Amino acid sequence: MSTSQYRPTALLAIATLLLATAAQAQPNPADRDQLETTGNCPGCQLSATNLRYRYMAGADLSGADLRNADLTFTDLSGANLAGANLSGISLERANLTGANLTGANLSRASLIQANLQNATLDNARLSEALLQGARVGGVSATGTTLCYATLPNGNPSTQGCPLFPQ
Repeated sequence: MSTSQYRPTALLAIATLLLATAAQAQPNPADRDQLETTGNCPGCQLSATNLRYRYMAGADLSGADLRNADLTFTDLSGANLAGANLSGISLERANLTGANLTGANLSRASLIQANLQNATLDNARLSEALLQGARVGGVSATGTTLCYATLPNGNPSTQGCPLFPQ
């Protein structure tokens, strides 16, 4: 058999995978309505949702899927984001003062100039996150992975990288 006979099957497999991934990443309109109505949405599917400039102080978004969402300039002070999937999220200039981000996935998140003062980031994953200019005074970050993250001072981190044991 020639390799050209395998191409249609491989293309079909790739297309199916891409469609399945795209379907998973769609926000749930009912979850969005719940957030708008109650200000809380634990475990909700809100990926790729635009929530810029919102006041969501004290919101319960624990375990929520906010992958690739835009929360630029959003006030999440005192919010519960424990265990949330925040990978690829934009939290630029967001207020996360005193927020609970324990065990959250913030891989590839943009937290440029975000206020994280007194936030809890214990066991969070911030691999490849951008933290330039972020305010981090009083942050609790026990067990946090910062592999290839850009720190508030602009320096890269290797903390938690498998190739750079601490």
